[in-house]
This record gives sequence, structure tokens and C-alpha cells, in this order.
Amino acid sequence: MCIGTAVFRDAENSNEIIEEIKQKFDIDLRIITGEEEGQLTSIGVLSDSEINNNLLIIDIGGRSTEIIYDEQNKIKVNSTNVGVVTLNESFLKQNEEFEAEQLAYQSSSFYFFEQKMIM
Repeated sequence: MCIGTAVFRDAENSNEIIEEIKQKFDIDLRIITGEEEGQLTSIGVLSDSEINNNLLIIDIGGRSTEIIYDEQNKIKVNSTNVGVVTLNESFLKQNEEFEAEQLAYQSSSFYFFEQKMIM
């Protein structure tokens, strides 16, 4: 079983992608809610920690952010459709000049690393 998160929740063609994964890899993919994502994140954090209460976990993903906290010994999850990729795409759509500058920076960075790797 494979788990899909916000990128699958948001994709218009998620059913096609899931079917392609099933065909290529013989893996079933289940899309989970933001709340389920937060619950699973809390299980992972708490499995390697001595924290029993008064916790705050912030899981910043590409397409969503989960805020996970303890309230009267119960895990609560607030999932938002704001992630680093979402913000980046939104910001770049509004700032075309910045996008050109960023692309130039990325190109120069790649050039620098390519030169260092060759030497």
C-alpha cells in the first residue's frame, strides 16, 4: 500500500496517475485526507519521542501544511492547502521579474556546480 497526500488531492488527473502507478509497479495507492496525514505524522513523531502531551508539530509540505497539537490528551490536526510549492507558484505568477531573476540565479548555480564537479 502506498499513500498519496496533497499533490494527489489537488491533481485534476490523480485517478490516471494512480492507475499508471498500479500498472507499472503493482502498488495500490490510497489518497489520504489532510487530517489523516497529520495523524500519521504525529504517530511517526511520537514513536521516537518521550513527548506525551503539550506537543506542537508543524509539517510543511509542498502542497499542504499540517498543524498538529495535543488538546486534552487528544491529537488535533489542522490541515491547510498552503505549502512551499503552492506559495512559490503563487508568488512567481504574480512576479514575473522575480521569476526571470530566479531562473538566472539557478542557471548560474548549476553552472558553478557543474564546473566544480568536472574539476
